[in-house]
Amino acid sequence: MSHRDQRVSRPSAAIAVGVATLVLAAAYVVPRVGLFSPRAAEAYAQVAAPTSLVPGDASQCVSRAFQAKATAAFDAKAPGLAEAVRTQLSATSSQVLYDTQLLLAPLLEMAINCNDRALQSRIAGVLLPAAAKLTIAVDPTSGTIQRQWQVNGREIRLNSAQFLHLVARLLTGIAAIVPAERTATQQQFAAAFPSVLAEHVKFWVFQAPYFNPSGCAPDSASVGHGDYLRTMRASGLGTGRSYCNSPADRDLLMTADAAELLRAATIDPTMVPLDALGVDRSALVAYLNDATRTYRALFVPTLLTDETGGTRAGLDFDTGGWRDWTEDHGYSADTSTTFPTPADVGTDQRASWDLSHARRLISLFASARGVSSLLDAPFPSDNEMRAFADQVAYAVATDVVKPRFRNYLSGVNGWFRVNYNGRPGFGYGPFDSGTQAFLEGGFGSWGAWSTRLITVTGGVERVLTATDPATVAMRTESYAVVWNGGVRTSQFDPARVAMTFYPSALVPAAPANSTTDAQRAASTNKAVTTTKPATTPTAKPASAAAAPAPAATNARSLAKSVRWSPSYDSKSPSAVLAGAKLPGAFASFLAPEPNGASRVEWYLDGMAVHLDDATPPYDLQNALVEAGCGRHEVTVTVVAAGRRNVSARVPFTITTACRRS
Repeated sequence: MSHRDQRVSRPSAAIAVGVATLVLAAAYVVPRVGLFSPRAAEAYAQVAAPTSLVPGDASQCVSRAFQAKATAAFDAKAPGLAEAVRTQLSATSSQVLYDTQLLLAPLLEMAINCNDRALQSRIAGVLLPAAAKLTIAVDPTSGTIQRQWQVNGREIRLNSAQFLHLVARLLTGIAAIVPAERTATQQQFAAAFPSVLAEHVKFWVFQAPYFNPSGCAPDSASVGHGDYLRTMRASGLGTGRSYCNSPADRDLLMTADAAELLRAATIDPTMVPLDALGVDRSALVAYLNDATRTYRALFVPTLLTDETGGTRAGLDFDTGGWRDWTEDHGYSADTSTTFPTPADVGTDQRASWDLSHARRLISLFASARGVSSLLDAPFPSDNEMRAFADQVAYAVATDVVKPRFRNYLSGVNGWFRVNYNGRPGFGYGPFDSGTQAFLEGGFGSWGAWSTRLITVTGGVERVLTATDPATVAMRTESYAVVWNGGVRTSQFDPARVAMTFYPSALVPAAPANSTTDAQRAASTNKAVTTTKPATTPTAKPASAAAAPAPAATNARSLAKSVRWSPSYDSKSPSAVLAGAKLPGAFASFLAPEPNGASRVEWYLDGMAVHLDDATPPYDLQNALVEAGCGRHEVTVTVVAAGRRNVSARVPFTITTACRRS
């Protein structure tokens, strides 16, 4: 999806709070989200810093099974991708630059995070043909002579900035490899692209003219992207549209490109010599500090409701900033499932970035955090990363069993891009754009910051690999769907999903002794198994810590003492669960606290649905609402003395109609 090249004055904070108060007073609330609330700001201010994560990139290496799926899909498509760059990049179109980055960004992150040097080299081979398509030209807006991918006499900055982020990330990956160990393709790439990246960053950041977005008065020009963002932060880019002082995807990518240039140069200053390339290092750092301040000013605290019924801090980005961009948001207030008519026009004031464009936050955040040690402050901070990840997990995702995803990062789920670009009957209905964006955008990597998002991602993987008719039908109906000619059409492409979803799919480790393919794949994900709950564990009473029983005994006794309660509100145990036939699809499981335990994990059919510190009661809250009729299995895992001990499995069957209580 191409984005708006010119995006735009969000209301002041005081106005935003007032508007939100009126919205909430009207009881018009996005599911599980409260925007602009003073309670949201308070919750965010008090969120505990993570204790189980180390500084650095949020993304981590996925399981070997997922790596294999993604790599096999890429290898099958690589020759065609290289040919597309070679033949479709021309004087009349640079769209292939944009498309290539969207498709390969998650895969490249996997190759770098998993230290797959061979895959990095093969990706370099796909991108290399673009270097031969550069032309030395005069930029029509500045008169500067430089190499560009020009289209009809001008460079489309969005396409180039998007592609160059892929280039920059690969340069960073190559920089971390000892020169003597680089392949011939990597050496060729390292010789061709540092100067191309540096020329573009230098031009964009310090020299290029930027005009106020269309429709925003007064019309004026900034010199360089740094000047443009400073003016934006001061709300100086004019008035007349909500988006006048909002960044576009192009802006986020340019900043991410600059951060990766600095990152690669820091790792290997011989391969990427900033001075020789004409880039002032101190000026580049100053730009990044200034740019991140601008973006951070657009972080909007939200209040989320988690699976326990408690509140959790989230963060949205530039809420309402693009509501006047009607080509995208013109029908965002319409949540119906029938294709809109002109009578349905209306924008939801709470709509923020649609999830598809919000994937640029993944690029920006990872690149900026990669140079945190060189900046005044990490961007985003660990707390901010946690809040954004939980925003996706709780406000955007519907559930953890068969997840779908709302279209907007704020949790708004209205239509997106109705009749876009002069195409009658085209558009994305509720969940359509958001679900496709989650599949392809790399959001699973944020699971490193959110236990819930890990579980959501595991649910998606289970849907993707399911063979039962009900789940297959749901996948066909809900994953990768778009409206064309007024007809809802599936565009599900297993190879594309393999290349984009699996590279960032951090999923829960399966309990021991599990037998499903999905669980075996997940069990190799070492990084995820050490992720702690987001909440700070409650101190245990002295009696609980005294004379701890052996951990294995704790697990067995815990399984034997599990009771079923007919509703979450009713905490009274009613029957031993083993082999029980439950008269409904709504249950919670209660058990006493085992001695010496530090953590208890509940798994439903092999997927984690509730992770709890060792504070009773341990419960599987509401998990069966989405479980569906048929046979299921709950497994309880106890962590004690640093070891994970799996209890006996607890089977049960739901026999009545599956609907919400």
